[in-house]
Amino acid sequence: MKLRSVAFNIFAWSIVLMVAFPLFWMLVTSVKPQFELFSRPPTILPKNFTLEHYWGLLSETNFLGYFWNSVVLSTTTTLVVVAIATLGSYSLVRFRYRGRETLAFLVLFTYLLPSVVLILPLYLMLVG
Repeated sequence: MKLRSVAFNIFAWSIVLMVAFPLFWMLVTSVKPQFELFSRPPTILPKNFTLEHYWGLLSETNFLGYFWNSVVLSTTTTLVVVAIATLGSYSLVRFRYRGRETLAFLVLFTYLLPSVVLILPLYLMLVG
């Protein structure tokens, strides 16, 4: 049993490292100076630490404004969706009416569709 647990832990940690490495690489690369970004061979850790890329992002663009717009939009959207979903789910659970089972099936059926399937209909809806 212990060997099985150790094997599972090794497998799980290898998956975690594969997922986390690109995030680590992105963070480390963001604090490297320009000349070190394309050096051969690439270095894992920066030899010289710099925040010039972040300074350029904040001083040359309206990043904070765009970020604030994203925060407001995502928060508002989440609150509206949760409110509507709460009302709809309450209706499906508490009230008895004709078509309730069909409606519940259709709502659950949408979870079977991958989001990629919806890209073309959404595009056509937005263009038209």
